[in-house]
Amino acid sequence: MKIVADTNVLITYFWKTSAIWGIVYKNVRLYSPVTALEEIDEHQEEIMRKAKLSKKEYADIRRQLEGWVNFIPIEEYRDCLKRAAELAGSLTEKERMEMLDDADFLALSIKLDCPLWTNDALLRKQLQVIVFSTKDMVALVEYDEGTALSVDDEKTSERKA
Repeated sequence: MKIVADTNVLITYFWKTSAIWGIVYKNVRLYSPVTALEEIDEHQEEIMRKAKLSKKEYADIRRQLEGWVNFIPIEEYRDCLKRAAELAGSLTEKERMEMLDDADFLALSIKLDCPLWTNDALLRKQLQVIVFSTKDMVALVEYDEGTALSVDDEKTSERKA
């Protein structure tokens, strides 16, 4: 299964008890805009503090994340950004601005013709891109593989940096 993961989902990779660890070892190919990796780097200190990581541990996990996720440059999905922005058309002005912050993820999902993995409920309001939460992903992977994943409470899966 191919899926685009948003930054907050990727950030949970820094917590070893996160559901993402069980999911990336299954038959799931993760994609994300390269801007997600840049955003993770911007929050390095906060991630290290919250996940109780040393700089070396952070660097090691970040390298692993780069190995599991295909980070795609904007040039490869730029042609879908306008279409992604149009998905916010029927929302309130505030919601529209929030959704536009995630236009890269929607555009990449459109380009790759695959779902988006996010815990952002606002992104479920658009109807073109299929959106899965972490709970949805765990259920899908368990169903597909016929195995149970150990998942922390919903707070762990939805941590934000």
